[in-house]
Amino acid sequence: MKNFWEFKSKKYPRPFDEGVIEKTKEILKKIESYGISFEGKDVIDIGCGTGIYGLVIAQKARKVLCFDISDGMINILKEESQRLNIKNVEAIVGDFRDYNFDKYKKAFDISFASMTPAIKDSKDILKMEYLSREFCVYIGWAGMRENKVYDDIFDYFEIKHYIPDGYFDIKKFLMREILIMRHLFLKMSGNGREVWMRQLMSFITELNLTILILKRKRLEIFF
Repeated sequence: MKNFWEFKSKKYPRPFDEGVIEKTKEILKKIESYGISFEGKDVIDIGCGTGIYGLVIAQKARKVLCFDISDGMINILKEESQRLNIKNVEAIVGDFRDYNFDKYKKAFDISFASMTPAIKDSKDILKMEYLSREFCVYIGWAGMRENKVYDDIFDYFEIKHYIPDGYFDIKKFLMREILIMRHLFLKMSGNGREVWMRQLMSFITELNLTILILKRKRLEIFF
């Protein structure tokens, strides 16, 4: 896995490339529209890559720890942070599952992870919560993207199309949480229950989102 991402890092998009920064800001704006503010916060960006989210978040946050398995990705992130004089970013190379985060318990206001195989199952989600004082933001795959160029390449090399590992396990975990939440809140009475259920259903049906839930100060987004 590490070798794969080292290879990918050579041509991986940089955070402020044209077309990249616009999409990043669009997604962050969507997250912020649900009351998640990065302003003055301590954030960990898990599977940060070249800093597509981390360096943009750093423009608002107090401090950002960018964590990735790839030396190549982190080197590019450091180049970009130096080029843009972003000084509130720290970077660590490591495997999220194996890394010892004991000294980072509740060290961050927000744990953030986007489109990364570092988050594969409920253990990883719980580790995100271990690191966070307030929110966890997870952006994951909802299905295979259609891309004519990739389709032709996959067909040529007879590669089977697939959804990256982790998506199904995490979705099952979150769906169980939704069912538990629904059961608990159905026992509520009055306007409180009705308001909460309307909010939950509006989250779930939000355009371009498959799941969006809030539980114990956790926010998960699946595209």
